[in-house]
Amino acid sequence: MTRILTVLGALAVCAAAGAHHSPNVHFDRSDIVEIAGTLTEIEWRNPHTLLIVETVGDDGSTVVWLGETRASTQLARAGLGPDIFHVGDALLMAGFRGRRNPHAMFVTNVLLTDGRELVAENLAAPRWTRTLAGTALADYQAEKIRSLSATVTGLFRVWSRDGSVSGADDTERALWRDSYPLTEQARADQATWDPVADNPYIHCRNGMPAIMDQGYPLEFVRDGERVPVSVATSELRNRNGLPIGLVAIVRDLRDIYDLRHRVITSARLAAVGELAAGIAHEINNPIAYVRSNLSQL
Repeated sequence: MTRILTVLGALAVCAAAGAHHSPNVHFDRSDIVEIAGTLTEIEWRNPHTLLIVETVGDDGSTVVWLGETRASTQLARAGLGPDIFHVGDALLMAGFRGRRNPHAMFVTNVLLTDGRELVAENLAAPRWTRTLAGTALADYQAEKIRSLSATVTGLFRVWSRDGSVSGADDTERALWRDSYPLTEQARADQATWDPVADNPYIHCRNGMPAIMDQGYPLEFVRDGERVPVSVATSELRNRNGLPIGLVAIVRDLRDIYDLRHRVITSARLAAVGELAAGIAHEINNPIAYVRSNLSQL
């Protein structure tokens, strides 16, 4: 099977199973809820850090909220570790309410006990304070670029999204547009696509690579082997027609080249076999004639 790698201004990864719940599918981005409660459990993990918070309901009963927020990898890149959260912390959280579970939330903003605010910058702006926790992705990326000793070119490097178009600074986001340029076949497939029955996100199963605007880096490392590839690129533009990103599809051609080599080798071996048979025939005829005449002497 031909291997395909997708390189984006963000990272393209497969729709993962298990712990991943997309904020664009499992949560209602039009229903923003804010809660105040006590942190009872933390799971520092990828693709989303889990915060379990207890609040008091209108009737005085305890309500448990399940909050998913930025991945531990993203938080680490922002200079933050697990010590920003402690069981027993009084937290103020805001985010998108769950579609299935009304007490689930994709957390976009957290006001920490030290007064700093943790923001999922690709989904929301600061809500309560301008004193933010950690380094913004765009600043992190800019510092990495400034610290380079030389300009890095070519495929073999770390690829990541461009934080400058992540949405918090009122720029058009490169991904999750309302519409994309589609071929005629793609439009026909889209017309028959069921957003519930055919959506791998909802069923938490693997599907076609999905565009996900999260800051996971992707590194290509040269290991000595030459890898033939084909590259197709497409520019992303915002609603005003301005370029905001680039999608590149890098197709690994090693399987195709290997098959082509086998076909050529088989053809050459067949030609050699045919030539050997012809030579044997031509040699056998005069030998048979000589032997026949020698028997008459």
